[in-house]
Amino acid sequence: MPIYGDCAGVAPKAIAGSHTDPAGYAYSWPTGWNGATNNGLFSVSAPYSYVPTGSSAPTDASAYVVSTTSTAASDADAQALIDQPYGGSEGAVVRFTLDGLPASAFWFQMPPPQPACEGCPDDPGPDLVTIGVAVADGNTVFELMGTARLNAPDWVFCDIQQTEASLALAR
Repeated sequence: MPIYGDCAGVAPKAIAGSHTDPAGYAYSWPTGWNGATNNGLFSVSAPYSYVPTGSSAPTDASAYVVSTTSTAASDADAQALIDQPYGGSEGAVVRFTLDGLPASAFWFQMPPPQPACEGCPDDPGPDLVTIGVAVADGNTVFELMGTARLNAPDWVFCDIQQTEASLALAR
């Protein structure tokens, strides 16, 4: 069952590639997405179009699923990170176990960041939706987070969730 949106009737796509994180987490992504390492983070991305707020013309964009591994100060802090991702931003959190480890799937919606420079154009929106999955292994937290515009095509959100649903321990 998807954590965000309705993917009923959207068939999972064939697998285009897979990645195993140094921490031992493996996942795969569907066709139409490409994986790459940028600034030390591995991510997969796919192009799509959305209509900016107040416009009628579509704009090209990319959806991303980024994987990160972090170390919390304690096992309790790691558990708190997966229980309330991003400080409990509005959205939803579903708790489960992955290979016996505590995990959560979540989504939240936030306005796009605005430029901090004088004279730079504002981003009119719409909001960004982030869908993620997080696993705590002791004080280590592994996250996959996918982001796209609120009005991105349904297939984008279904592909993000297909990627995140493939997460498994590879060790």
